[in-house]
Parts: sequence; structure tokens; C-alpha cells
Amino acid sequence: MSVLADVDEYGFNVHIQSKAKRYLRDKILLSLVELIFFVTMAFIAVYFGFSQALRDLARGYMANPWGYIAIYFVIGYTVFWIFHIIFKFLDSYLIEHKYGVSVQTFTSWLKDQAKTYLGLLAFLLAVVELTYYSMRESPTMWWVITWLFASIGTIFAVYIFPVIIMPLFYRFEPLKDEELTKRLVKLAEKAGITVVGVYKMGAAAKTRKAIGALTGIGNTRRILLSDTLLNNYTMDEIEGVIGHELGHHVHKHIGKGLSLIHISEPTRLGMISYAVFCL
Repeated sequence: MSVLADVDEYGFNVHIQSKAKRYLRDKILLSLVELIFFVTMAFIAVYFGFSQALRDLARGYMANPWGYIAIYFVIGYTVFWIFHIIFKFLDSYLIEHKYGVSVQTFTSWLKDQAKTYLGLLAFLLAVVELTYYSMRESPTMWWVITWLFASIGTIFAVYIFPVIIMPLFYRFEPLKDEELTKRLVKLAEKAGITVVGVYKMGAAAKTRKAIGALTGIGNTRRILLSDTLLNNYTMDEIEGVIGHELGHHVHKHIGKGLSLIHISEPTRLGMISYAVFCL
């Protein structure tokens, strides 16, 4: 009787569902607090002249625009990152451990955050430098140039994600289960999608989450299966997970989402340009 009482009319365990809802609630509330905090922090930085003071400080050290923009960005980004890492700790470490999702050690978590910081610092520094360069060269059309390079950069990031970025955080190897590999490759072919292979992702040392994904484009497109998924689910269930991921590609959800972002981006950047140059 007690077992039946723990299951709802759809066959789900009510205690697990309640725990999942609390987990999601905590994550959403924290993300909202973080958003409000950083919007407020950015407003204070500009309104009270902290941003301008940092700009003047950077210019005092280097007259070349490439140099003082780099100094300004690295200092500003690092300050914001210090506050960001506090929220990140609450989100991806404390909450994940609280609900038994993460098994990652604090040292391993810190290493991942350091990799993320350095990677984003290098990437965003290039973005910022190119944006300001386009402003200097074309004060009225810089937003179009920025949009164009942002679109190319997005495609490039998707291309290298499974072969350069993800291996920084997880170990990968070709899936040795030939039967499951054939089933998933055949499923992809039925959906009209060509994949270069199926790979096992070593995630068990960090998380209990079961992960199945279709990542990359062109000759980097591949199916990824975490060991937590392979060890705890049947072939039919794994095929169902990948079928869901393939559905996103078949219905072009990712492409449509990116298109909406990049179609709206020129308008938004154009409005920023008008506001900046009218000041």
C-alpha cells in the first residue's frame, strides 16, 4: 500500500517529482537573483563613473587603443567574474550537491571554473577588440560588421564544441558497444542526419545526470552518450533519448533559434549605435 501511495496516476514517484520541482525552483530563483544583481552592478558601474575611471586608468598605462581596451576589459571582466563565481558556486556546486545530482569534488569544480574563465576571457577579449575596431573604422555600420562576425563565430563555435571545448572538461572515447552504435547511427540516417560516430563521455566522476546529445556540424557532428546514461538505461531508452535530440535537428529548432537571435541582433546593435553616437 505504501508503495502504491508513492506513485501518482501517471506512474511517477511523487517524492522524486517533488524533489525535482524544488531543485528546479532553487535554480530558477538563484538565476533571477543573479540577473538582478548583475544588471544593478552594471548600472552602478556606469552611473557612478566606475567604468569611466577604469577606462582612464587603462589609458594612463597604454595609449594604443588595442592595449587600453584589453586592460579595461580584462580588469572589468575579472571583477565581474569574481561575483559570478559566487553565484556559480551556489548553483553548480551547492545546489547540485544538495539534491544529490553532483558528485564532483571541490578541487575538480575549481579547475573547471578556471578553464571556463580563461577560455571565455580569451574569446570575449577578441570579440570586444574586434567590436571596438569596427566602431573606429566604421562609426555608422559597425553593428552590421559585428553581427556578421558574430554569426560566423557562432557557427565556428558549434563546429569546434565537441572536438575542442568539451574534451577540456570530459574524456571521450568511441563507443565499444557495436550493436548500440549501429542502432543509433541507423536512427540518425533515418532522420536524414549523418554522424561521424558515437562516443562515450566520462561524466560519472562529476555528475549523476544521464546525458545524451547530438553535437557539432559537418564532419564534427557526433552522438555523445555519458557513462551515467549507458550504465543505468536500456538500449531502447537510450535510443529514445537520442531520438528526442535528433528531433530537434529534424525540425531545425537549433537553426531557427540561432536565426531569430541573429536576425534581431542587427536591430539591437543599431539602436545601441544610435544611442552611443547621439550622446
